[in-house]
Amino acid sequence: PVKVGYIKLWILDPNGRVQQLDVPDFYWIDTAAFSADGRYLCILDVSIENRVLYIYDFALSKLINLGEEGFGNQTAAYAWSDLSDALYAMTGYGSMQMMSCMFARDGTFRISAVEETPGSEGRLGKITKGIDFDISPDGKTMLVLEAAASGDEEVLTSLKLCDIETGESEYIVKNADITGFCFSQNGSKVYYMDASVPAEQTIGEYKYGLFSYDVASASAQQSALC
Repeated sequence: PVKVGYIKLWILDPNGRVQQLDVPDFYWIDTAAFSADGRYLCILDVSIENRVLYIYDFALSKLINLGEEGFGNQTAAYAWSDLSDALYAMTGYGSMQMMSCMFARDGTFRISAVEETPGSEGRLGKITKGIDFDISPDGKTMLVLEAAASGDEEVLTSLKLCDIETGESEYIVKNADITGFCFSQNGSKVYYMDASVPAEQTIGEYKYGLFSYDVASASAQQSALC
């Protein structure tokens, strides 16, 4: 079972090595995303009352609490720029607005408001039907989560890859119970958690399947139970 307040952060680097970052425990890591050059990792830590963005600077081995720096304690959505080390987020204290954080080579950063008009909850963009998504590191492919009610009123989820330029889609898995998903750092694989693993394939308290989908071969395999 997961101990709330004791979530540790592990990463898979470009060389395929798994390592744990030397940072304090998080309450619950909702999502995480690397900057375009891989120097920074953005982490959304969600607790009962707060949703706070953190930045880990790999060059300086430093963790930055953007909530304390001016982003506030309620972040609904965020996205990295494809061209620079700039982070954009819908965030604030209670009411939200579009904010940006621009990082310099020396590790300093500048936070400013992109739009003074108050905003609201929601993702920053979408080009196909779905309830959640992730963008590949090269910006060419969208990983989309769909949901639909089954005959017995159970909500099932499907995961698909969508070409942003053409709009063409290819399903990775259908009629599952996806609880989390993301691209690998180089975009060659998709990782997702599925809670619909048959009971006979689970072990004790480990009931969630962690799957790895290879984009080039269009094949998936179960990597672990969680």
